[in-house]
Amino acid sequence: RTDRSTPAGALTQKRLPRFTAPFLAKVSPPPQDARPVHVERHLLDYFARRYFTLPEVKPEQIHLVQRALLSQSGLGILPTGFGKSLVFQLYALMVPQTMLVISPLKALIRDQVHAMRRLGLHCVDAITGADSAAVKDRKMADFRARKLRLLYISPERLQIKAFYEELQNTMAVTP
Repeated sequence: RTDRSTPAGALTQKRLPRFTAPFLAKVSPPPQDARPVHVERHLLDYFARRYFTLPEVKPEQIHLVQRALLSQSGLGILPTGFGKSLVFQLYALMVPQTMLVISPLKALIRDQVHAMRRLGLHCVDAITGADSAAVKDRKMADFRARKLRLLYISPERLQIKAFYEELQNTMAVTP
């Protein structure tokens, strides 16, 4: 069908897969253990602006993200509201793996998932006790298919033997 509001030759939703196929055929997924080559402040500030609409990352956050990106341990004890979540959220967007976030605060889980989706980041989800079996199964399928960069769960979920075993089996084959 011809739509008069669409200019001739425009890239439409229908033409998009055919247009991108040659490019995607040349792109291979990054290795599971891939890490950024450079983790300087300007790169972290860029990602913070790009994904979280922040002007810059705080020095304490930079230190923690840099250590994580270099596969080094780190401990961050920061005040409430200082941006501790940004550390693992930024890290999760920079590496080709799923970050499992275990949080005892269901309201915080809900707020963080909602906030990231509001920013257009749909690579985040949470499995909660309010989910039906079908919804939980879909979310675990997304986890196995590597569609998620962040998966939030509560500590209580880990006490459910069937869920713990399913999570453990999935993590054995999913980075």
